[in-house]
Amino acid sequence: MKNSRLRITIENPCNKIDWTSMSDYERGKFCSICSRGVVDFSKMTDGEIVNYLNRSEEAICARLNKSQMNRVLEINKPNKINHWNKIAATFALMTFTTVASANNVLDNGLKMELSINESIEDKKKYIVKNQSNDSIPKIIKGKVIEEGWDHPVQTTVFVMGTKIKVETDSLGNFEILIPKKYRKEEITLVVESTGVEGDTVLTLNVSELPKDEVIITKKPMAIGEVIRIRWWQFWK
Repeated sequence: MKNSRLRITIENPCNKIDWTSMSDYERGKFCSICSRGVVDFSKMTDGEIVNYLNRSEEAICARLNKSQMNRVLEINKPNKINHWNKIAATFALMTFTTVASANNVLDNGLKMELSINESIEDKKKYIVKNQSNDSIPKIIKGKVIEEGWDHPVQTTVFVMGTKIKVETDSLGNFEILIPKKYRKEEITLVVESTGVEGDTVLTLNVSELPKDEVIITKKPMAIGEVIRIRWWQFWK
């Protein structure tokens, strides 16, 4: 029986050659130093990785994200919704729609009453109050790419010393809104590691904001021989 529960890692990342200098190869690149193919696991789903490893017990070199290592690879199973679940879902939707419609009628009535009774001064106070929100338009827009070949990186970008955190999209883009209460003169952006290369740090001056087209270049992902950890080895 093939293994469906695996953990993988790279214990000794290779520093002999970088990814961009390798020639294209099936499902990855070809390493001229080791004369072997390097599979790009970073573009595969967990299920694809497990299937690939199950097809061969030979040593495999691969390129991995940090998020793919040292965890159980998840294989998505199709959701099975039986007849009664469908009926329950339909009933819940009908109930929600009825309640939402009733609330909408009440809400519209309340809004109409407020618009009649509300004075101009009250409206001014409301506007001023809502304009004093914690956030101001000090925005940082940028992109995270991998060093050497401008490949977009999906990772987390956060502001050091705060809880401000965003995820990059599939193109490596991110957008961070700095709150008004941020009092420091500098902002330190941290791009979380996606391999074993360590985090990447970039410092900006608050006075420069808003700032568009910030490019953050991070070091390449981990490349090396994949170590397979079977389910019976998880507790060792």
